[in-house]
Amino acid sequence: MAPFSIKDINNLFDGFVCSLEIVDFRFNKTLKEIGALNLIASNGASEFWIRNSEIFKMDKINFEDHPISISYNNQIVGEGNTKNVLGNPLNSGLWLINKIAQKGETLLKDQFISTGTCTKAHELNDNTKVTADFGKLGKIEFVYN
Repeated sequence: MAPFSIKDINNLFDGFVCSLEIVDFRFNKTLKEIGALNLIASNGASEFWIRNSEIFKMDKINFEDHPISISYNNQIVGEGNTKNVLGNPLNSGLWLINKIAQKGETLLKDQFISTGTCTKAHELNDNTKVTADFGKLGKIEFVYN
């Protein structure tokens, strides 16, 4: 029963996946003109969401301290950590679930929640090999064209 806390996590989530987002701001106006709420409501800054295929058990990593790196053409362009997402990305997921519960709604089974970014955004150009390294959880690699 809501409100949920971190101790409820195993009953709320079946597991987690590693993922990254390709951001593409598609408006011809500035963010100030659009407004943050309109941007969020329209999903106006997201082009692609890419995830690995494995769903990990919730106890697979320490969500409060797990390093991540992003490389372009085998050169590290950014490093981050799960603690950059509200101290623990599960806090972001809990916030969402509790907000939805306040409205009397629930998330549907098999839905994915993107809890936030562990690294800052990096400009991406065509013909770039992208590697998101999640340590012992594996990598996501692709060429952006």
